[in-house]
Amino acid sequence: MSDNPNPTPVAHRVLVATSQSDVAMMFLGWFAKHGMYVGLVTDVAQLTDAARFPEAPEGLVLDDSLGAAQLAAITRGLRKQGSWSKTIIVAAGTFTEEQEVDLLKAGANEVVAKPLRMTAMLFRLQRFMKARHG
Repeated sequence: MSDNPNPTPVAHRVLVATSQSDVAMMFLGWFAKHGMYVGLVTDVAQLTDAARFPEAPEGLVLDDSLGAAQLAAITRGLRKQGSWSKTIIVAAGTFTEEQEVDLLKAGANEVVAKPLRMTAMLFRLQRFMKARHG
């Protein structure tokens, strides 16, 4: 038990993976506004590198701008890295039910459709991260 009756909440670290600057700015602003530390990567190589470090973010928002057809393979590859057990939310413009299931089977915690509902996505991300960290 802590001596401090009002401990400072821990700010979660979130990584946004997108190659679109307007999408990046939207995510960065939204998450920072809600007290999260936000990182940005713009390609798969940077994403793979970011997942290797012990201080890797607790959550990832993977945007379909990195290659909609590759999202399941990217997710599967991240999950195969022993250090990447963090929350993965995939944001995609259009996808079939079969593609959504493939993403979930590949290891995505959630698949959200664009246009994004930022408040709902933030809630989902926080819920997954809280469940992982208590």
